[in-house]
Amino acid sequence: VYTQVNSSYDGEDFKMQKLDLPVLFGHRFLKLFHGFVGPSFQYVLKTDLQDIDISDVENEFTVGFQIGGGLNLGKIGIDLRFERGFSPNYVDILGEVEGVRLDTRPTQWILGVSYKF
Repeated sequence: VYTQVNSSYDGEDFKMQKLDLPVLFGHRFLKLFHGFVGPSFQYVLKTDLQDIDISDVENEFTVGFQIGGGLNLGKIGIDLRFERGFSPNYVDILGEVEGVRLDTRPTQWILGVSYKF
């Protein structure tokens, strides 16, 4: 999954591009619901904080986990998952605000909608 995260820090825009590979193990029950859990592998492609230089990300490759569940409505599926990295992955800000660190592996909720052909 290609992901672009946009957020802000102290009034400045922070952008990060990454590839995520969740490997989820799931179970369907009552023909209507499903649940899943598993590791999520992440590779950071690019980080950018507007008008401020950023050092390289500590680790371009990290591992986290996802857990979630969903609802199956015929050919349409809806799921909600929670993702968290096993360890933080920092990027250092250089220049006027030197010494500040941002965690590129945030806790996040992901809402997904799918359609089966």
